[in-house]
Amino acid sequence: MLKADLGLKMSDIIPFTTRKDSGDPDISLFQELAGGFKLVRLFGGKALERACASMKMGYADNEDNRRKADDDGYLTLVLQDAGEVGAMLLSVRMADGWIEQLLFSDLSDRLEALRAIAPVVVERNWRKHYSWSHGYLITAHGKVVSVNALPDVVSVNGNLEVFNYSQVRLPGTLTVVGDVILHTCDVTTPPRFLNALNVVVIGCTMPRVANRVKTEGNLSITMSRMAEIADAAVVKGDLEFSDMPNPISMPPVLRVGGTLKAEDDSIHTFGADSVVMGDLKLVSKRTASRFGLDFSGRIVRFGDRIGIVEVSDNGNPEAREMEGMFTGIFKNGKYTCQLLDPETGTNRSVSPLRYDILWKGRTVEPENLLANSVRSIPNF
Repeated sequence: MLKADLGLKMSDIIPFTTRKDSGDPDISLFQELAGGFKLVRLFGGKALERACASMKMGYADNEDNRRKADDDGYLTLVLQDAGEVGAMLLSVRMADGWIEQLLFSDLSDRLEALRAIAPVVVERNWRKHYSWSHGYLITAHGKVVSVNALPDVVSVNGNLEVFNYSQVRLPGTLTVVGDVILHTCDVTTPPRFLNALNVVVIGCTMPRVANRVKTEGNLSITMSRMAEIADAAVVKGDLEFSDMPNPISMPPVLRVGGTLKAEDDSIHTFGADSVVMGDLKLVSKRTASRFGLDFSGRIVRFGDRIGIVEVSDNGNPEAREMEGMFTGIFKNGKYTCQLLDPETGTNRSVSPLRYDILWKGRTVEPENLLANSVRSIPNF
């Protein structure tokens, strides 16, 4: 699971129960670091104002920032060098370890300050929203790397956002314990493997999202030009794409734990090994859908021979299993799977938005079926 678990007690986060060491009741030593650096904690708006004045930054001018400095739910920290000159100011939300602010003093060597703070970020499992425009990432191994010279394997605890950049080269293996947001970008080199909580792609041009992509949550693609999504994709939440400038090919191997929502015309083709555990919601001006779901959640195409287990009025599956041909007729304001029953010669109409997953005659929880299905995919 890609869920950040702090695993820290309050006493681990705040190592001192009393304010000491500086002679100033509004300042306390928080942690000593390598290279003579140290973190001091500020208590109250007055301490924040003094620190910001010495570092020549206007952070304390904001009333909300002064309030957080006096709030036990936040850590307001200053990184000082060996000469006790403030190099960086941080505001950390203690409930989830989220770094809300990381600001540099104009007096500091930014790379040196980042290298000093990086081990603390990893040790305390702090998370951050990393923007490509900041120029750096702190990896899950405590390294500071430039976005212009990323190593082949990168893991980040937090979010990663790339906004309005061209010729973006992403790492070969990118793991993000948070969201990946690509917005108005030209991505020349997507990852071979992308693993994240959620992936959002808006207005981008790229060959594909990744060779292989896995999300604990959702994958959303909007107004983006690409020929295909991936070779293989496991989306445990929803897969949604809209306003695509050209039809897109679904991965040859696809697993969706939630809903797949798209415009019918924007799909070029589905791969032969495609399973959707939730709903299939296709919006189109066509009179018939080209795609649907069979009773096991597998994607079917116009003309496919498929099986269907009928469901009675009380929601229980009937014992008789039939086989018919999917024709995708539009009926009563929604798409239905029209099945030609060979026994009666009549059409059977079944909604492709069914949620009851049946497997070998018994009901199976969608997440369990997804987990079993994922195990059959190499390298996942």
